[in-house]
Amino acid sequence: MEPLKVSVVGVGSLRCGPHCIYSLARLETERELKIGLFDASEERLDLMDRLLRKALKWEGNTAQIRSSGDLDRALEDAEAVILCMGEVCARKMTAEPMTDKIIDPNEEEPIDSILEAGYGDHNRPTPFESLSQRTLEMIAPMNRKGTRKEVIESALEIVAEAVPPGARVLNMMRDVVAPASLNAEQIDWSPELSDTDRLMLPHQLLRWAGDDYTLRDPIAAAEDSPLSDWLDQFAS
Repeated sequence: MEPLKVSVVGVGSLRCGPHCIYSLARLETERELKIGLFDASEERLDLMDRLLRKALKWEGNTAQIRSSGDLDRALEDAEAVILCMGEVCARKMTAEPMTDKIIDPNEEEPIDSILEAGYGDHNRPTPFESLSQRTLEMIAPMNRKGTRKEVIESALEIVAEAVPPGARVLNMMRDVVAPASLNAEQIDWSPELSDTDRLMLPHQLLRWAGDDYTLRDPIAAAEDSPLSDWLDQFAS
């Protein structure tokens, strides 16, 4: 029996990426499961890779993972493809410049991670001025050359050329239609994030990816999601 390969394009999306992780972790299939993760943001890809490995371990799922900043490698042999690309990934893919840096690059760089330093209140958000450079890059405002929709549509043209022929495609992106050549299905999920959520979620995910936090509740919540319903088509 051939393995089932599911690839997620733009897994670094703060709105959709974590839900993809939790739904994939609970996916039960008689076939060997392989998961490909792609994001043009190295920082976000690394975070979601760590979260997926934690979630798979939590569920006792032995799926193989290939996380790559190379779109072709992440999509290789994919039978199912989930599109959840956000603006950050799309701008990096289309080489749109990142501007309006939050901190002066000439200033001394903050510590790499409040968590790694071993201090700070884990029950409260880290003060903005204490966030690491990696986290700042994940939430930084960007040059608005081209609207969000225009930039994502440009990046999707690149994706459309890389998706394997015959792959089933699910579009989870908000207000963006996938190229007609992909014949993508669409779900209007998950809920939009508030500005506060966007600020706090990267740090929260870093904690959840660590050893001291349980993923029981988010994985359980994923069981009844529209995404899990779609993935269950491939279970047998």
